[in-house]
Amino acid sequence: MKQSLIKVKVDIDKIEKIVEKHAIAAAEAVKKKDTRAFGEVVKEMFSEIGETGIFRELTVSVVLVLIVVIIHQFLLGFLIGGLGWTPMAALALLAIFIAPLTEETGKFLSVKYGAAGMHYIIFNLVEFIGYFIQGVMLGVPAVAMFIARLVTAFTHLLLTTLHIRGKKEGDEKTRFMAAAGIHSVWNFFAMLPAILQNL
Repeated sequence: MKQSLIKVKVDIDKIEKIVEKHAIAAAEAVKKKDTRAFGEVVKEMFSEIGETGIFRELTVSVVLVLIVVIIHQFLLGFLIGGLGWTPMAALALLAIFIAPLTEETGKFLSVKYGAAGMHYIIFNLVEFIGYFIQGVMLGVPAVAMFIARLVTAFTHLLLTTLHIRGKKEGDEKTRFMAAAGIHSVWNFFAMLPAILQNL
């Protein structure tokens, strides 16, 4: 996990050093029953963590993920409720054609604004929890959903890495199109069993 975070530019070593240094000081304050010193240590720790840019990255990431989720929910509601599409048809359209564009745009922007690592974490947590619950509620075995979501998180890591390389090498548009295409194909094959079952 740590290597995955480092790969998508989370400065986890710096954060670990800050937390470790302050954890020792906080433990000493607790041992002495000095709540004032404990409060100062925690305040200083969050201040130093804030200097790493993690809170800005968190804000950028949460906003990007919320935008993607809102777009997806709006489109599902419109296709199903507004146009009368079946839920499976709406999900297939969203998964194969829309999500690759919206999600890869989120990754692209997270790289552009220096928040790729945090975006990777937030996005995968939201997607993992949401799809895991959906799948289990639809009767998919929990172990199968867990494994599927882990593999998907790895795929998102590879696609995020494509965007990072695109920024470094100056071919962001090409890398974006490649990531969206791979994402679309991945989602097509992930949806294929459900699509065939509902024909």
